[in-house]
Amino acid sequence: MDLDALKAHLTDLTQPPALRTTDTALPTPLTDMLATFPNGTCQGAAGSGTAEIDGGHTTLTLALTCSSTPWPAGGRVTLAVTGVTVTVTADGTVSLILSGALDVTDVVATVTDGGDGRLTAEVRPRKPGAFTGELDKLGGLLGDASLWQSAREGLHAFDFAARDVAGFDYRLSRKDGVEPAAYDVTSMAIVAALDLRGLALDIALWLPDLTVEGTLHDGKPLNARSLLGSFGIPVAEIPPSLTISELRVDALLGDGYFVSMTVRDGWDIGPFALTELSLSLYYDPASKFVAMASGTISLGHSMDITVSAAQNGGATGGWAFSGGLAAGEIGIGDVIGALRLPDVPEPLKSLELTSLWLSYTTGTKAVDFLCQGRMTIAEGITASLGLTITRDGTATRYGGQLAVDDFTFDITLDDEKTGTDLLIATYHGPENTDTKVTLRDWVAHFSADLAADIPESLHVELKDAKFVRVKPQGGPAQFCVGIDLSAGIDLAELPLVGGFLAEIGGSLAVDNLQVLYSSGVIAPAAVGSANALLAKARVVELPAGGLKAGPAALADLRIGQERTPVALGLPASPTPTGSTPSTPNTPSTPAQTNTPTTTPPRSSAGVWITVQKTIGVVQINRVGVIYQHNTLLFGLDAGIQLGPLVMSLDGLAVGSSLEKFAPAFRLDGVGIGYVAPPIEIEGALLHLPDDQLDKGVAFQYDGTATVAVPDFSLAAVGSYAQLTNGQPSLFVFAQVEAPIVAAPPILITGLMAGFGFNRELTLPTPREVSGFPLLALNKQGPDANLKPSGMLEVLEGRTPAVVGSPARKWIAPRQGAYWLALGIEFSVAEVVNSKVLLAAEFGDELALAVLGIATLQLPMPAESATRTYVYAELGLEAVIRPLAGSFELAAELAPVSYVLTPECHLTGGFAASVWFGSHPNAGQFVVTLGGYHPSFQQPAGYPDVPRLGINWAVSGNLTITAQAYLAVTPSCAMAGGRLSVVFHEGDFRAWFTAQADVLLSWRPFFFTARISVSIGASYTLNVWIVHKTFSVTVGADLELWGPPTGGSVTAHFVGFSKTIGFGPGPSGADAEALDWDGFASMLPKPADVITIGPVSGLDKTAEDTGDDPGNSGKVWYVRARDLRFFTQSAVPASHLRLGDDPLSSPAAEDTPGVDVRPMNRTGLTGEHRLRLYFEGAPAPMDGWSATARTHNLPASLWGAPPSPFSHTPHAPGAEVLPGRPVGYDVQAPRPELAGSRGVFPLSDYSADEIPPGLAPLSSSPVADRDYVSVADDSCVARIGQTDRGPARTGRDQVCAALADAGLFKDPCDGLTALAAGAAHLYHRAPLVQNPG
Repeated sequence: MDLDALKAHLTDLTQPPALRTTDTALPTPLTDMLATFPNGTCQGAAGSGTAEIDGGHTTLTLALTCSSTPWPAGGRVTLAVTGVTVTVTADGTVSLILSGALDVTDVVATVTDGGDGRLTAEVRPRKPGAFTGELDKLGGLLGDASLWQSAREGLHAFDFAARDVAGFDYRLSRKDGVEPAAYDVTSMAIVAALDLRGLALDIALWLPDLTVEGTLHDGKPLNARSLLGSFGIPVAEIPPSLTISELRVDALLGDGYFVSMTVRDGWDIGPFALTELSLSLYYDPASKFVAMASGTISLGHSMDITVSAAQNGGATGGWAFSGGLAAGEIGIGDVIGALRLPDVPEPLKSLELTSLWLSYTTGTKAVDFLCQGRMTIAEGITASLGLTITRDGTATRYGGQLAVDDFTFDITLDDEKTGTDLLIATYHGPENTDTKVTLRDWVAHFSADLAADIPESLHVELKDAKFVRVKPQGGPAQFCVGIDLSAGIDLAELPLVGGFLAEIGGSLAVDNLQVLYSSGVIAPAAVGSANALLAKARVVELPAGGLKAGPAALADLRIGQERTPVALGLPASPTPTGSTPSTPNTPSTPAQTNTPTTTPPRSSAGVWITVQKTIGVVQINRVGVIYQHNTLLFGLDAGIQLGPLVMSLDGLAVGSSLEKFAPAFRLDGVGIGYVAPPIEIEGALLHLPDDQLDKGVAFQYDGTATVAVPDFSLAAVGSYAQLTNGQPSLFVFAQVEAPIVAAPPILITGLMAGFGFNRELTLPTPREVSGFPLLALNKQGPDANLKPSGMLEVLEGRTPAVVGSPARKWIAPRQGAYWLALGIEFSVAEVVNSKVLLAAEFGDELALAVLGIATLQLPMPAESATRTYVYAELGLEAVIRPLAGSFELAAELAPVSYVLTPECHLTGGFAASVWFGSHPNAGQFVVTLGGYHPSFQQPAGYPDVPRLGINWAVSGNLTITAQAYLAVTPSCAMAGGRLSVVFHEGDFRAWFTAQADVLLSWRPFFFTARISVSIGASYTLNVWIVHKTFSVTVGADLELWGPPTGGSVTAHFVGFSKTIGFGPGPSGADAEALDWDGFASMLPKPADVITIGPVSGLDKTAEDTGDDPGNSGKVWYVRARDLRFFTQSAVPASHLRLGDDPLSSPAAEDTPGVDVRPMNRTGLTGEHRLRLYFEGAPAPMDGWSATARTHNLPASLWGAPPSPFSHTPHAPGAEVLPGRPVGYDVQAPRPELAGSRGVFPLSDYSADEIPPGLAPLSSSPVADRDYVSVADDSCVARIGQTDRGPARTGRDQVCAALADAGLFKDPCDGLTALAAGAAHLYHRAPLVQNPG
């Protein structure tokens, strides 16, 4: 700082001078301080001095006299400043000394630069002690009453006793982005003395921050032991001579405070000297007092470790010091040398040290060193682990921990001094926990490349685990990670054959289950050394024969006293996302070789162990271990033979998901074969896999069987399932085939019956009837499925009933669904063979169905075994659903039907449907044979029917197709046919086509017809890369329409066509709308337009001879309590009204209007009004219930007319208008019952007099000799049981009945004293009465 230039500038200012913050010639710190004055100006007054520089030329001083100026500008508390002394040093330091007053107290304020854009000002009274007793006054002045109250409460909570106020301080902060500079007062502090548990402190209490800063009052050293002891810190381990030279306190009132201390001396902790020591103390209301100590420990000549410890107030025990060195500062050799470690394990020597951590607790002897580092566990792969060294003055112990993901393994090192570079780490999972781990993630913890060899889906329930690292001499290190499943599996619990397996040397089981991954080959010798340590750690040992590289499932197969190790390599292919685990099938028949017949897919693996043992009737060939979809299975290749009865066991296994190890035994199915002429039996029972079960089903078994003898045969199919709520679900269906009744030409050859409980019977479509499982039992013909297992495939929805149809579950479990079925099989003249089944399904829905199959084969099989000219199979179905409102009748030829030759297929079907009630198509019907007109818009729910016809591939060159159809709906009728003959030979093709389609519509009536004939040929020329088709076609089309009748003829020639029309065009007279009379002819007779019909409550009817023209001629005799009837009109209404309700009042049932399509009218008002009369006069409808009655109506009558108007629709259809109001459903009010007499009290019956002669007891009793008293030695024992059992129960019931009748109010004596003393109360047994 150029003090001379500054002096010259100040001298040049006007006198008295004015110092302004805008004066750039002044030092910046000075202009910043001037910003605290009003308007940024310190104005001198008369008597001000001039700038002077001291003799040493280091300081410039300027003293100004001011008129009373408030300072700081804008502050809550301001001083009246009358003098300012400016001091500027050569190094640029600037300060202001302000003289003035606070109220009546003269003060001096020293303003200095606090750095970071802040200024500080210390305000002290000129007269010492002027503020001594002014704590509350200053507190209220510097902060409002609420803030000062918070400060006082905070001081009290910390036991801070403030006294002897010395003054107060300001903190001013520069406003951001303001030029020239401007400052705000951010906080002010009361400066006072404070006592803290005997400590004398000088403190500053800052407001509104509510913080306290303090230092020692006199700066005298303190004894650390005494100081910490005053705060309740244990000090027994602290040296008595430890001295504190400096101390600072920082507090946040209401939160806590911190005391930092500088210590002169050192602290010897155990074998170490702690230097560069510092102490601190922290307090908060929750933790109370916590003391901390930190310093440096030197190990050898090159290792200095910073350690620290903490102690809570009131705690017991020593100070636990810990600390460490970062990586790169030392090596493991330095540690071994510095600590002079004996018998160092080989893994510790090979550790690449990354950090060293020391821990020691004063008052103990053990010192722990944690060597954290990385170790090579396989070629190019390292693992991070921590090895521990513990020294207690007598011995050195080695251990450590290895972290794998979030799991900590305990390390065991080779303490037998074998020289093997071997490290073992084990983990024991907590009891009763459900922890799952992924082996792939564990290996990926060490190497992502190695983890790629492990199935991604391999999730294992964690019980115990192990890590083994081995480094043979001269070879690379290898490691393995294993998870123990701990529990064994007893194969003697397998279903069906388990009872026989105990004879195999006493047991057959799987023990020591584990899943592991090995990075490479580990030799048997190394495994032996590892197993010695694993046995001590109480985990499953590794296979004694060594390990191969890769993931594997390992176990011991125990047969009697023999053990065979089993190792199953696991595939690396990940399971596809979203796949559902399923159980792989074990062989369904006993194997004849030791080699599996199929190779498992990459997503699964399996190995089979040859057993070849026979126990009684059980043949055990192999035991298999299979892994698939994270499930480990142990299967049994076995069978049972009892003489001519052979049973094959399908899927006999025990398995568990590795994610939750809970072994479950299962048998997927049993195949049965019995051949002992003349009897043959074949059957199958299958367990439905879990992934095929319906929702809500716990398990399901399905079965079928056939029994054949010379005179009859029996076929049956059934199923049993259990729902998840415990309810059973089952069905049984059987068919007997035998000559039963002969009534020529009809012969009944079979009976069928069945039922289902909690089973939903899915009815087939007409196309599926021929393959419906309940009709396909013992079926003969080209599409017969003769194997019982094939029938189950269809039943369970794995195979479609008919080729080309979707597979479905025909009889699936569903609670609340039931069905019954009865049927017969018969033949007519031995030519037509038929099956008819009547089925009723009830529960949530009621359905009655008749299903049938009729088969015709000519010549009959008995007449020709080699040639069939006609084979026709017709499926018939009739179903009525009363609640849903539908009746459907359909028949369809099976795809296997043919004539002349199997290449000449017969096709066709018939259907008739009627809908009623609440069905969406209610009011419609359809009858069709072969389908519909090509232009007909088929409504939803109309049956699909194939065309009647043949499809004959006469040869490889010639095909003939013929089709026909006929259909009738409420709006139209249609018929037509088509004939097509196609010949092709190489590139030449010729054809002939004839087709006719006729459509008749009524209400209003119109018809259309089209007949066409076409003949043509084509040839495709293929020359090199040129491909050209030449085509020639000739034909004619005839189209007819009406009324009035018109039409056109179109002739097609080579290259052109010619059309000739006749009669009126298609849109001629049908564009004229009908009047009402014309439209009324389409409605029922006037007497039938309105219908009133009873629903319930009608007892009988009688003739009514009244002359009312609207009289129906009938009188109803009804029951008022349940009378219900309806009104219905053939004309829809837009307004439904009761009595005299006006049309102008809107109702919820009102619709916008009624449209009449044939009249070309829309939005008409249709009124349907219901009135009640009693004895010829209108009757009130109070209490009567009337709801709108709606029906579906044909759109051809009541739909909106097209625009432009035409009676002929754009395309024929059978549309309906749903839910149109047509009347009322009415219910009469229920009669009101008369008042009741109420409950009769029992006391009304307690004083009834008995007439003379009717008393139940005789006044002159006669001795009854029918019973005599006899001695009974068991009498006393029975008296001893009077306080319990039947005697006590009966007595309590009698007491209760008497109490209810009001005849007994006292408590019922339990007779416990009598029962307890019965043995000594009677010296002889009392007599008892028995029948004489």
